[in-house]
Amino acid sequence: MSEPSLPAAPSHGPSRPAAPTGRSSWHRRASRPVSLWMLALIVVVLVHQWIPQSRWLLVHMVTLGLITTSIMVWGQHFTEALLKTRLGEESRPRQLARIRLLTAGVVVTILGMLPSWPWVVVLGALLVSAALVWYAAALGAQVKAALAPRFEFTVKAYIGAACLIPVGATLGAVMAFSPGEPWQGRLLLAHQLVNVLGFVGITVTGTLLTLWPTVLRTRIEPHAARRSAGGLLGMLLSVLGATAGAMLGSRLLGCAFLLAYLGSFTWVAVTLLRVSARAARQERRVPLPLFPVLSIASGVTWFAVTVVGLLVMWWRSADEQLASSLVAADIQQLTVPLVAGFLLQVLLGAMSHLLPVTMGGGPRSTKAGLEMMSRFAVLRTVTFNLALALFVLSGIGSATSGALFAGLTLGTADVADFGSLARVLLSLLAFAVLGSFPVLMGLAIRASIRHRGMVPPVPAQTAATPATATTPRAEAMDRRALTGALLGLGSVLGVTALGSALDRAQGSLPGGAASGGTGPACGAVSPPGRPPRSR
Repeated sequence: MSEPSLPAAPSHGPSRPAAPTGRSSWHRRASRPVSLWMLALIVVVLVHQWIPQSRWLLVHMVTLGLITTSIMVWGQHFTEALLKTRLGEESRPRQLARIRLLTAGVVVTILGMLPSWPWVVVLGALLVSAALVWYAAALGAQVKAALAPRFEFTVKAYIGAACLIPVGATLGAVMAFSPGEPWQGRLLLAHQLVNVLGFVGITVTGTLLTLWPTVLRTRIEPHAARRSAGGLLGMLLSVLGATAGAMLGSRLLGCAFLLAYLGSFTWVAVTLLRVSARAARQERRVPLPLFPVLSIASGVTWFAVTVVGLLVMWWRSADEQLASSLVAADIQQLTVPLVAGFLLQVLLGAMSHLLPVTMGGGPRSTKAGLEMMSRFAVLRTVTFNLALALFVLSGIGSATSGALFAGLTLGTADVADFGSLARVLLSLLAFAVLGSFPVLMGLAIRASIRHRGMVPPVPAQTAATPATATTPRAEAMDRRALTGALLGLGSVLGVTALGSALDRAQGSLPGGAASGGTGPACGAVSPPGRPPRSR
């Protein structure tokens, strides 16, 4: 039984150029807000020190602008692919209208939050909620109209996840009125549970059941995917229970449901790991484009680690003040790993695969686009994730995190020397990695257009080689991967050592513990070295 495939390049004739109208044209128009949000994010990162509420702005430009818009665009794409339906051109204006409504809602929310106008934030939340409810209703109508959908469970996961957004938006709108603790912490925790673990987590996990095998060019048996889909329902119910625990300030209830969420996610992840193992055993003439694989895998790993970290943090808050409730400053420590580690990496990895595929133009055009999007894949992945890990570990402030920090830097740096200048330099390095994506995306579009309609050459027949033999091409790939990993490690270690030396020279070291600084993608992070709350 064949895998649930996306509309990939082989489905286009090798000599047929992309039509000026149709799905590829719709993708270009629908994805335009994503590109605009990406450019706006780069600008805001560069000038965030002069913008009020810059941390909030950066986080919501990623979560609402980039992520939610991308989910709406690609959710429609996957729905048509999985249900084996192709909507008529008359439906495209309505889909674009939903995206424009979402964009308007995000802009209104930002315009209300920056000058602290809570009722404008409420209006923005209503517009965002309306767009996502409209999106969920449209997907529901497509499921109902499908004749024999085999993978409708993924689309139903999209629908259930989208219906969580009005809850999350309501929680966010209430926070705009600045309630005091413990409600600010409870609302923020519930807001993140519903929006990140619920809407984004369920959507991404459901998508990976079909996208991950496609990225790996292997198969997933439909019965295995259906069996794993039970974990998606478990994740949805667990989010609702954990949200109730957050609002009630109940550590026991919240942690119990968060543990159930981890179990449900693991149920799905086991199937994805089996798919990965099957793909690793396959013999390939053409190597896989590495960046989608590495970036998606890194993002999902950060997601699992962050959920475990939230569980530990929540459980340990029982002996703290404020009726066993986490305060907002605690929860904000999870912002960098969730936004930069999980959301951005999964988004960029998925787009690196999907954009060349949906542009069409024939196999050679798609291949050229995929190769360009995976340029310096290992270097980019190692550099970004190592820099992010150092930021996260420096913010924990425990002996274990300090030992891990020293281990990741091969003993060349200590968390006590990781001051403000080191953070700034490492932020710039991580930002350069993120900034390379739109550049490579533009080059990939040019490469795809240049090779459009070309027929790929037929590989020459060679003598049979043993299955265990290593081809020169594979050896070259291994050498490039090793070189990229070493360059990524060296660049992070070099920048960290330089920044630490400058901090020592200028006396800007953190006092006893890591101090707040600038995150690699999200602006300033919360000061992890605050005094104990018992004081």
